[in-house]
Amino acid sequence: MKLILTRTHKTPLYSEGVIMNSHGTFICHSLEDTERDLSSSPKIAHHTAIPCGTYKITLSYSPKFRRTLPLVEDVPQFTGIRIHSGNTANDTSGCILVGEKAGEGIIKNSQTTEDKIVKLLTECSRKKELNYIEIR
Repeated sequence: MKLILTRTHKTPLYSEGVIMNSHGTFICHSLEDTERDLSSSPKIAHHTAIPCGTYKITLSYSPKFRRTLPLVEDVPQFTGIRIHSGNTANDTSGCILVGEKAGEGIIKNSQTTEDKIVKLLTECSRKKELNYIEIR
């Protein structure tokens, strides 16, 4: 499965977006740290969104969250990037939060949305499909 995250609203504190599947079907809203041009400025740990690109996603156990979550792999200058629940940019720490838009820089129903995405990716993995996310 290929997820496509399109960043739709960027501020100095966060980036909002939408996630769709490769067929254009809406899956959820996203919230990340702010996007920075890493070619001209340094990464600010826990306050920088991952660069645009296409990345492999695997499902693995997260000791921090104590559950299986999507792991975004091979992101330059980043490690441990997960797709998970949360409500504001304070919850991101470089990761991608998923849920329903509830206001500027706020998402809700994120645990339900996380469960939905984990289920989708698990089904694809069972079919031996590779999972990817393209960030635009």
